[in-house]
Amino acid sequence: MGEVKVLSYKYLVGAANVGWKSNSYTGSLSLNPERHNAADEEFKYRTFLNEKEVDGEKSFVVCAQCFVGNQSFDAVDEEKIQSLEFDGNDDGVEKARQWLQSAYESVMKERTQL
Repeated sequence: MGEVKVLSYKYLVGAANVGWKSNSYTGSLSLNPERHNAADEEFKYRTFLNEKEVDGEKSFVVCAQCFVGNQSFDAVDEEKIQSLEFDGNDDGVEKARQWLQSAYESVMKERTQL
């Protein structure tokens, strides 16, 4: 079974602390590893930061999103995308990775039961 990989919180922050954009990380895992081709559906995921304002102070949250398909995030219908937010730190990035891994494993389990 595949493993979800994400990059560090420091990578995601990028230049956001100085008024520029933050970075995102996008990945995909095959749902048919033994016979994968470009037309197959994949488990697609990404992590990025959203800026939040709490008590007048700006901070970041780590966002994780995933869906099953062969389209890009920009092309897929939003209702197909699962999303969850986590604390804006390295622990939040790890929790996002764990959530994405669990989502991938659930999809693989469903597919093997068909």
